[in-house]
Amino acid sequence: MLFSLTLFPPLKSRLEMAMQFWTLEYIRTTENPSGTILVGETSKDEIAPYVASFSSRGSNRLNPEILKPDITAPGVDILVVWSPVSSTSGSPFDTREVKFGVISGTSTSCSHTSAIAAYVKALQPDWSPAAIKSAIMTTANVMDVKWLCAQFGF
Repeated sequence: MLFSLTLFPPLKSRLEMAMQFWTLEYIRTTENPSGTILVGETSKDEIAPYVASFSSRGSNRLNPEILKPDITAPGVDILVVWSPVSSTSGSPFDTREVKFGVISGTSTSCSHTSAIAAYVKALQPDWSPAAIKSAIMTTANVMDVKWLCAQFGF
């Protein structure tokens, strides 16, 4: 399994310099620091779209006429739930317990595409896996979000 865990999102990409200082000071000086993730705004990733270095890409080694990946989804720096019984670093000596983490890997991308497939299956229960895959591959569109909570589930 290829992934890495960070205990918080990289501040340099999330906060301006003044907010970085304030946030780190709050974490260092507060006994039980806490935060809230709010629905906010999106920002454009200037290098998107791109396929992460850990993902397969290009032609299939057994059949060069097959190009991969068929479907891509976000898989870099994804906020995830983390099991408190699992080491954050993979070391048996690491006893830290966290509820959330930020990881990157094909596992995080897979959960996004699995959710999309489940959503399509819920709407079209008689469709085969091939039909669901075809629908996902041929119908992706930018959404005009009018009902944020209903469309994204928060």
